[in-house]
Amino acid sequence: MAVEIYLEPELSEMVGSEEVTAEWRQLAEELGMEGQLKLIEPKSSGETDKNPSPYIHMNKKAENVFAILCPEVVDYKKYDKSTIPREVLKEIALAEKEKFFDQICIWYDDASPDPLVVGYIKVGTYEHVKHMIARFGDEVLPFEVLEEKAIIRLKKRLTDKLTAALTGINVKVDGFFNPARYNDDNLNIEFTTVTYSHRNGV
Repeated sequence: MAVEIYLEPELSEMVGSEEVTAEWRQLAEELGMEGQLKLIEPKSSGETDKNPSPYIHMNKKAENVFAILCPEVVDYKKYDKSTIPREVLKEIALAEKEKFFDQICIWYDDASPDPLVVGYIKVGTYEHVKHMIARFGDEVLPFEVLEEKAIIRLKKRLTDKLTAALTGINVKVDGFFNPARYNDDNLNIEFTTVTYSHRNGV
């Protein structure tokens, strides 16, 4: 099974090093970097500060691609679609031990899992910053290939919806101009929020 770990090389020195992490925290505080400190502040009373995450931030493009390819999301403790490789379990264990995230979930496709492990940092009531921790599966394709697969899948999904909508429109139009096919002498057609009611022969 192929595995990809999304550890930022520039931040790897912080992993497991209290001294380096403490220096980072001190510098962020001295510089008044509210945005950085927001990522590690405790979210409830009695909770200690989190450590800064060394994993790659999931930008909007990556989030959209993986949301299409991996529409199912579950807490990592409840994931049961395939065996999680040891290398990935070690990263999850490290993230939990170092308190990098508020929650860790696994994104996957029920038909073909190829899962992605995602860490969530809460920065607002309904807002999270997401970091990609690891990905595993039969093969770990380059992002460019994944993006192309996501585009094809989204186009098919939208095409299917439009085809179904067109079929529905054709049925309604056909029925409107052939009211005799209906047993009820009332034929209703809806256009947005307005309903037009017609009675046969009137």
